[in-house]
Amino acid sequence: MTESGGDGWRVVSTQNCVLGSVIHDFNATSLSHLSLQLGDSVHILEECGGWYRGTLLKNRLTGIFPASFIHLRTAAPLSLGTKDAPHSLDPFDQELSIVLPQWRHLLLHKYYVERHEHFGKLHEAVMEVLSIRKQLQTRSLSLDEQRKIRHRAAYLVDWGNKTMSLPLTPRNDAKEVIDERSVSLVDLYRMHQQAAQEVVKGDAAGRKVSVMTTSANRRGTDVTEKLHHLYFRLCNFEGLAQGECELHVSLYDVRDDMFFSERYVVKYDKNGEPTGYGGADNIRCIFSDLSTFDLQRKEAYLVFHVIRIGDMMVDHKVSKEVNLYRRPYACAVFPIEGMLHKQLVPQSEAEVHTSELFQCSSEHDFYNMHLSLIKKQTGSFKSLLSRVHFSVQPFHGLLSTVREVYPYLFQKSIPVCRKLGFPEVMMPGDTRNDIYVSLVSGDFKLKDNKTAEKNMECQVSVILSDGTLLTDCISPGTSLDNVSVYKSLVVRHTNTPQWGETIKLDISLEKFHSAHVRFCAFHRSTNKKGFNSFMLAFMPLIHAKGMALADDEYSLIVYKCDASLLGNLDPSHYLHLPWNGSDELIPSSALPRTMASSKILRMKARTVICSTKLTQNYDLMMFLKWRQCPDLLRESLQGLMAISGYEVVKFLQDTLDALFAILSEHSEQCGQLVFQCLVYIIKLLNETKFENFRSVLDSYIENHFSGVELYLNLIHELRQSLHSAHESTAVDQRYIRTVQSLQYIFRFIVTSRLLHARTEKQQDDASFRNDLIGVFDSFVAILEQDKSNNTALQAALLQSFPTIFQEVLQVLQPADFSRVIQRILDCVPSNRLNNQKLHCISRIVSNDLWHHESARTILLPTITHQLKSLMQQGELEAAKCLDIHGDILRVLKRNDVGAVSGNVTVLAKSFLLTFMRYVGQRGKLTQTATAATLFSSLLDLMNESHYRQFLDDFEGWEKAEEFLTECFGSFCKFLTKSPFAEDWTSMQVAVTSVFLRAAKSLSAPMQEQLHQHGKFSVELWRSLLTLYCDLACVPALQFETLSTAQHNNYLTKYGDIRVEASKEVVSLWQQLGMTRKMSFVPSLCGTFLKISLLKQCEVRKLVIPLFVDMISCELATTGDFQQMVSELVDKLDDLVSVQEMGDNEYKEHMHTIMEECCQRNPALRAADGMEFVDYSTTLLERLLDLRNIPDGDEHIIQRMQAIVNLMQYYKQMQREAMYIRYIYRLAKLHLKVHNYAEAAFTLLRHAKILKWEDVPLVGEQCDFPDLPAAKTELELKIHLYKMIIDYFDKAKVYEEAIPLCKELAEQYELVTFQYRDLIPIYRRIADLFSKIVDEVRPINEFFRVGFYGTKAPSFMKGKQYIFRGREFQHVSDFTHYLLESFPSASILKFNTEPDAEYEYKEGMFIQLAKVEPNSPSNELLQAAMAGSQLPAFNVDSFTLNRPVQKGGKGFSNMWIERTVYTTDMTLPSILHWVPVNHRHTVEISPLSNAVESMVMKNREIRERTTGAENNSEQLNPLSMILNGVIDAAVMGGLAVYEEAFLTKEYLAGHPDEEKSVERLKELIKEQVSVLGDGLTVHARIAPPDVRPLHDKMESGYADMQQKYCPESAAVRARAVTMSFSPSPSLTSLDVTKPATNGTDNSSSLVVSPSSARRSTASKSTSRQLSNLSLSSTGSTPTSSPSTPRPGRSSSGSLPLRPFRRILTHVGSLGSDTSSPVTPPASGLTAARPASYHEASASGGMGYTTTTMTSGTSLSPASSDGHVAAEATSLPIAIEDDFAPSLFCGARSPLDQAGSPTSGGQPPPSPLRILMMRRKSSGIEAKDTAL
Repeated sequence: MTESGGDGWRVVSTQNCVLGSVIHDFNATSLSHLSLQLGDSVHILEECGGWYRGTLLKNRLTGIFPASFIHLRTAAPLSLGTKDAPHSLDPFDQELSIVLPQWRHLLLHKYYVERHEHFGKLHEAVMEVLSIRKQLQTRSLSLDEQRKIRHRAAYLVDWGNKTMSLPLTPRNDAKEVIDERSVSLVDLYRMHQQAAQEVVKGDAAGRKVSVMTTSANRRGTDVTEKLHHLYFRLCNFEGLAQGECELHVSLYDVRDDMFFSERYVVKYDKNGEPTGYGGADNIRCIFSDLSTFDLQRKEAYLVFHVIRIGDMMVDHKVSKEVNLYRRPYACAVFPIEGMLHKQLVPQSEAEVHTSELFQCSSEHDFYNMHLSLIKKQTGSFKSLLSRVHFSVQPFHGLLSTVREVYPYLFQKSIPVCRKLGFPEVMMPGDTRNDIYVSLVSGDFKLKDNKTAEKNMECQVSVILSDGTLLTDCISPGTSLDNVSVYKSLVVRHTNTPQWGETIKLDISLEKFHSAHVRFCAFHRSTNKKGFNSFMLAFMPLIHAKGMALADDEYSLIVYKCDASLLGNLDPSHYLHLPWNGSDELIPSSALPRTMASSKILRMKARTVICSTKLTQNYDLMMFLKWRQCPDLLRESLQGLMAISGYEVVKFLQDTLDALFAILSEHSEQCGQLVFQCLVYIIKLLNETKFENFRSVLDSYIENHFSGVELYLNLIHELRQSLHSAHESTAVDQRYIRTVQSLQYIFRFIVTSRLLHARTEKQQDDASFRNDLIGVFDSFVAILEQDKSNNTALQAALLQSFPTIFQEVLQVLQPADFSRVIQRILDCVPSNRLNNQKLHCISRIVSNDLWHHESARTILLPTITHQLKSLMQQGELEAAKCLDIHGDILRVLKRNDVGAVSGNVTVLAKSFLLTFMRYVGQRGKLTQTATAATLFSSLLDLMNESHYRQFLDDFEGWEKAEEFLTECFGSFCKFLTKSPFAEDWTSMQVAVTSVFLRAAKSLSAPMQEQLHQHGKFSVELWRSLLTLYCDLACVPALQFETLSTAQHNNYLTKYGDIRVEASKEVVSLWQQLGMTRKMSFVPSLCGTFLKISLLKQCEVRKLVIPLFVDMISCELATTGDFQQMVSELVDKLDDLVSVQEMGDNEYKEHMHTIMEECCQRNPALRAADGMEFVDYSTTLLERLLDLRNIPDGDEHIIQRMQAIVNLMQYYKQMQREAMYIRYIYRLAKLHLKVHNYAEAAFTLLRHAKILKWEDVPLVGEQCDFPDLPAAKTELELKIHLYKMIIDYFDKAKVYEEAIPLCKELAEQYELVTFQYRDLIPIYRRIADLFSKIVDEVRPINEFFRVGFYGTKAPSFMKGKQYIFRGREFQHVSDFTHYLLESFPSASILKFNTEPDAEYEYKEGMFIQLAKVEPNSPSNELLQAAMAGSQLPAFNVDSFTLNRPVQKGGKGFSNMWIERTVYTTDMTLPSILHWVPVNHRHTVEISPLSNAVESMVMKNREIRERTTGAENNSEQLNPLSMILNGVIDAAVMGGLAVYEEAFLTKEYLAGHPDEEKSVERLKELIKEQVSVLGDGLTVHARIAPPDVRPLHDKMESGYADMQQKYCPESAAVRARAVTMSFSPSPSLTSLDVTKPATNGTDNSSSLVVSPSSARRSTASKSTSRQLSNLSLSSTGSTPTSSPSTPRPGRSSSGSLPLRPFRRILTHVGSLGSDTSSPVTPPASGLTAARPASYHEASASGGMGYTTTTMTSGTSLSPASSDGHVAAEATSLPIAIEDDFAPSLFCGARSPLDQAGSPTSGGQPPPSPLRILMMRRKSSGIEAKDTAL
């Protein structure tokens, strides 16, 4: 009821607290909203328009939320001010409210994100748990249903927790969560073990989690669980026949071909309405008494038969008098296999099944139609297009119990269809007298009968011998009233009808013996009402010997009778006649004239009698009627033991009553025989197949046994039997069966004695006790015998003896009986019957007797003695002994068993050491876990006095010290490697709590010995300190990983054990002086460090000061603290990076606390203690940086950078081992992403550390893929070099691999003399050089990258790096790569330096820009590789140009902001990025920018021209650049420069830039020249389809040349006209040798401009170079005009790789072993442009050729055109004017006059001079000029 509140809000309730459970997440979108998560509990305060205002109980936040998200429930009044506001009244609901949010978080944030394989199953489990929770909250389930679904939910919770590695919840047998403190550790261990086993069994079942077997679904050992029932409900029936009809429902087994249940019959009237059921919704029944075997039937079906009631034919003309016949109509079947195993659900949720109805074409097949449908043989059947709709559900247990548990299903009377046969269990008092008769078939066809087939109907009735008709004794089906005469189906037109109908006869026991069943068969005509004759058959129900008719199918003799007999048919007329087909047939002549017989007239009927009063066994009948034949009493008793067990158990109560009656009246005559019969019956019930009837015997003893004086007879017969067994010399099974039956014999004895005590006032207890003691003496006498033939009897006796405990305790005192047990245990010979003794002891300690203090005091010493001996016999015996100890200890933990202190003392003395050593030995995991449980359980029972008494029992303190050291060591072994599963959190926390208390108690005497006697053991104290640290570090105690509720739960129960253990550590440490402390410095540094890294602030504050104290101790003792520093660094790395301990908060704590401690210590301040603190903090910071990086390839950049930071730290700290370890870790990451160059540079760091010496390796070799194991540094260094060379080769960084190969070659050649290993090294060198020449290597681009923002990695934030891109990785690709590595980052769109605000701006920002490497220049190498791009290696300087407009737009105002970035390391390196160390920014003026642009453009044109000339495939790049420059010029390209800079106004305004303007003019002219060279090459190699483009470019170039170089326009015009004419042969060029000035190893010659002019005799722009061979300096060239020069095609095109000729000789070292190795020549001839002065003196541009020897470089010509070295006169042939285009200097128009010395030949090309010495010259490997 609500009350009005303000603002439209209404108070929900003022009396009760209205609680609600959140059924769906709700995310707040307003400040007034309250965010909710699935499973949360809320207190509802007010409501308004579909919204609630309430408080979230877990954090006390208040807000509004939608009402549809809440499931309401009412609880007790609640005060929000109290601390423990109830979440729910149901503990199970409380558990789910904790578990579900925890699951939700893991499923969404881990399993779903990672696409875990268990996500689907876990999702199903969550949904099922939610469904169960919803059902429980509706409170509409019965108690049994609640119990089952709670069990199911408990299983799902345990399975889910196990799958997600969450703590396993301990539960009792009712699946209720228990308080760990309320049970013993043994019980807690077994609960965990049981829960884990159930989860494992569910996984092993191989079924989906939603249908896994649980303990709730498994049938228990209770006999009532053996009874099963099937609830059937008819939802709709569409197959109504015309008129009235019946629907028969029954259970059928295909394999046995039998119906095994009664028929449930539903009658419908002609309107299709069910009659007598209270409506169509009330049509239901119970198929009861189904057995376990019925559950396992593989082919069980529900069979539906539809019977039409009406005239013979459906379409018969209806008259006033209609004959009502039962006619076959339709059939349907449905399989029910597995339905009996299904879980019960509410009726409204039960699944509705459907089965289709079929009609047979021939009525003769109706009896077997269901089998044909099952076999899917429906060809001859017709579908009625009608269906039966129904539901079925299973029930288990006694039917009476089912009615009580599910009253809503039994509100009205419900028909019960019993099983055709006895149920699996017959309880006492269950009486049944059902006789089932089945009409099978009939054969009424006479041999000479020529008439048509009949329509036969059989009428069944029960007649007494006097002719009386028993009325209403026939049940045609469940739910129908009994009838006096049953009429069968009428099968049309057949004399051999097959009926297949079963009826039940309800006959009282008094009338049964005089009754018989009479069958009358009539022909039913469609036209006549009467008949002339009928068929008669009968079947008596009693056998001639007096027992009931046996279950069988009988062939009945049919008598043909006159119709006149029907009215006065007397049984005396036919009862004397034979009735069974096996009897001799009486001829018709001997019969009355109104009757006739025939051999072929037969009718088959089957009987099944289910009666507890009528037996079908003659011997049993005679036994039960023993009073009628007293002379045959012994024979009857002996016959009883030969009767089948099934008959005996069916009549168990009557049999026992008869036996005890005989024993009471004829004990002297038949006492022993009756006792043997009783043993026989007990033996039967002990068999597995009759075990279900044990409860029947139990019920009989409790409720029906009434032998008051029988205990005397039974004791007498038992003692006599035992005495005979003792005296027997042979093994007799009778005696073994006797001792195996002791349990029930003693039950009969004790029950009889108690009955006697109730009836007799005066008791002779002493006599009875003596009689019992006499029986026990007989036990002792048998067990004392040491006979091999008596072992079986002794074993059976020990096995059965514990079964009598419960009964004997009812008549003897516990102490008295305990002494008897003690005698029996002590009398058994040692080393015999071990298993039986263990079984007996196990039953003793698990019996109620063990709960009595007096009994334990007597028995415990004997039991401990026996167990101590048996534990030494073997593993199996030891395991059983451990289980027994568990039973002993779990009882001692109880509060209702009296004093236990003395028992604990006995156990501690006997087994404390044994359990402790079991824990330390680490045997089988199960035994170790059990022993650890027993050990901790025993420690839990011990108090301070127990510990002191235990230690005092040692002989001297030295022995006690040994024990304590071993004990603490065992504790540590257990804690560091717990035998319990990781998810057994409750178990581990409980055990750890016990260990902590035990350690405190055991350490107290230690401290007393230290302070009072000065006794100090380093090992003992070390083990104790280590123990406390291990206690604090137990994973189960790290509650931060648990939910808040679980965290608070453990803290409330146990406190924070970590804090307690830390306090003990500090306390113990403070008790030691400096000298004693030094015994643990630095060995305990790692131990203390581990405990300080725990996520507990108080622990950290307690332990961190110990490090400073340890440093102080070492400093005071040794003068430094290097050992502590070394140990701290090593342990910190392992604990943080490997064991993932510590966090940023710990870093702050460590720095603050250690800094404060150092400030207070003057000695540490003076000894650089603060520096040590800083170093430690830095190391921890870098370790945390590395560890906090998430897994995955997308974070590999951060991970690599963090590793490099650590490597730098360890290198600085000179921690070589740690440095090397991270080298390999970084190399592995590089290999993972195929960074082979970086991996090689990384491994090279370690290789350089190793020595070329055969010394053993220090420490273990780091694990690395494909790295062979090595024992010496030399061996490892060689392995590393080979691996590094391979990686450089893969990365195409051949230049770095060659020096390593040379270093290896030097070792093999000069140190180790391994010449055979030298061969592949030189081949590898040659191969690498060949790859440098031949391969086209991709150019890696470089990028400057800056990281900004609060979410940037701390070690990269605010820093700039130069990244080396991957192959073919351009700006867009690199940007994508960065975003993949930093998914949360944003790319800045500007290249200027970011403002300071970006460093603190929320988020992560990346700025990147492409930079150009400033590669070290090597002019000779660049000239040799002309036309090819060389990768940039060993680069540490990079340039970024950014255009800036100043003073307006246009080229004249376009300034360049140039930033040069410098790095500490070159690229490539151990990373593909390096941090920027320095940057310098300058501004380039517009004119300078134009000059640079022209220089670069000219160089690019030359490179493209050379490349195209070497390789015609590079035509496209040449075409593009030529067309771009020429078109740009036409459209104003050079004109822009001219307008901007080449004006008088500009010079007037910028007089200081006159030289730059002149330089720009020269470059413009040079560009015109190089464009002409390019067009010349383009004309020669361009295919016809490119000719239009070429002509266009020629036209544009002509305009350009005319404008900027008019003096060369005419020359170009002539060259163009002849560019495609055949090239004449070259003439030789005579190079004169100038005067030598001094002595030098190099010689130069100067080619004058006149010699470089174009020959007037040749107008061709392209000449072929004849085959020119040059020798060494001073040699004469030779020419062969017919043979093209090697390396050049006959067409005259330039070679693809000019540099290849220089390295040909070096490459041949490894490729051609047949050729002798020629020493390298002494000189190399090259050419260069002459200097400006040389050119001026000669009247133009000249060239200087220089011949260099090894170790010299190219030298410029002197100003006067001469050089110091003597020149060599060489005739050189060059090609056209291509050579000048290779240089950047200005080019003058070619002079047409030829040189007098050269014959008018053009000057030599420097490229040609570099290539011309192939055959006669070589290059030394160490020639640095290349």
